[in-house]
Amino acid sequence: MLRPMSKKLPTDGAGLGAGFGATFGDLLKARGLAPAADAPPQAAPHVPVPATATDPLDLAKAGKLVVRRENKGRGGKTVTLVTGLPEAHLEAFAKALKTAMGCGAVVEETSVLLQGDQTSRVMPWLTARGARQVVRGN
Repeated sequence: MLRPMSKKLPTDGAGLGAGFGATFGDLLKARGLAPAADAPPQAAPHVPVPATATDPLDLAKAGKLVVRRENKGRGGKTVTLVTGLPEAHLEAFAKALKTAMGCGAVVEETSVLLQGDQTSRVMPWLTARGARQVVRGN
C-alpha cells in the first residue's frame, strides 16, 4: 500500500502569495507598522558615565601579576593560570578574559584559570588594561 505523494511547494516563490516574496520591511509597511519614509531615525538617548565611576577591570593599582601554564593534575590538559588579580573582581576578570581570549575561564580560589595555553595572548591583554608588572611564571 503506497502513501499518496505530498504536495510540493515551489521554491521560486510562485503561487505562494505576496508574503513569501516580500522583505520584512515590506510586510511591516503592509500592516501599517513601519515608520514613515521621511521620518528621521530616533537615536537612543546618551547617558553620561559619572566621573566617579571606576572601571573594575582597571589594573593600574594592581601589584605583580603572574601568568603561568600548568597541566599537572588536570588530566594532561593545559591551562593558563593568572594570579595576583584583585580578588573583589575575579568573576568580572574571568568573564572579560573568556570573551577576549575565546576560551573557557573559571575562578579557582584566588586566581583565574583559562583553558589552553593562552600565556602569549593574556600578557598583552593585561598590560593594555593598565597592569604595570606582568611576569610569565613557567
